[in-house]
Amino acid sequence: MYASVPIIAIVNPSNGPGGSQDPNFVSGIQLLRSAGITVIGYVPTGYGSVPTSVIDQEIYSYTQMYQLNGIFFDQMANVPGFESYYAGLTAYAKSLGYTMTVGNPGSWVPPSYIGTVDNIVIYENSGLPSDGFLSALGYQRSDFSVMSYGDSSLDTNYVLRASASIGYLYITDGNWPSPYTALPTYFLPLFSTLSGIDSSSVSLTVDSVDMTGNPISGLWTVLQTGGNVVQSGFSPETFSVTSGDQYQVTVSNYASYVFDHWGDGSTSNTESLTASGPTTLVAYYRSTSDVSVSVNSFVTALRFLDFGDRSI
Repeated sequence: MYASVPIIAIVNPSNGPGGSQDPNFVSGIQLLRSAGITVIGYVPTGYGSVPTSVIDQEIYSYTQMYQLNGIFFDQMANVPGFESYYAGLTAYAKSLGYTMTVGNPGSWVPPSYIGTVDNIVIYENSGLPSDGFLSALGYQRSDFSVMSYGDSSLDTNYVLRASASIGYLYITDGNWPSPYTALPTYFLPLFSTLSGIDSSSVSLTVDSVDMTGNPISGLWTVLQTGGNVVQSGFSPETFSVTSGDQYQVTVSNYASYVFDHWGDGSTSNTESLTASGPTTLVAYYRSTSDVSVSVNSFVTALRFLDFGDRSI
């Protein structure tokens, strides 16, 4: 029904491949692969503490017992120093014919980890990671995925926004400690939403700050292309745009806040750009109330001086 949605299924026979082949997994994996699903085998790495020889044996055992597409390295390290460890595991898996490796630290990792595996799960927790966290990733969205549990309902707008920053997303209403034992109750609506996403979309975030860089929220922002308004909202706002297309972003003044310049120094309140990847624009505002305070202080000072002169 949703053949356009790429799917990765993680199989875990026994906290790894186990000591013998399970016929139920054999038939299940075959059904998944025949449906075009990428199937990868679970291997825990103890955050880099498990010797590579042990992990290599686990990877090799999968090749002997099951027909898989790749390997899922759980408990991936997220501190500097283990990059070569995971790059080596990926290289070994690829030498055996696997086409995909996924690492799961469940949190952000230093940029030096990008490329050590094909995809990194940068969030695995209850609830959804913030829009700001996703839009600040700054790499190809195919580098990242998100796994979220304990979500009682599906936020389709969030799914659409997140798709601009990450390549894979799984959301479920299952709860810890066993959130993945059943499919979410909104499984089909999730796939329906994912099937409508243009794979060429990227994120465009517009932030507004004062002259010292402190965040300001609630300033009206309009996104246009070809002279037509396509999206609008209040800052900070993240739009989903098409890579390679040209856009114009216009920000407005409000109350005491007056636009001053963009982060690149441009003083026009309309900024033009061609989207090529996740992008963040920062609009700087000055406050007329600050000017008023300065003027009032200056007038008060003059009055004080004038009063002092007359008192002598």
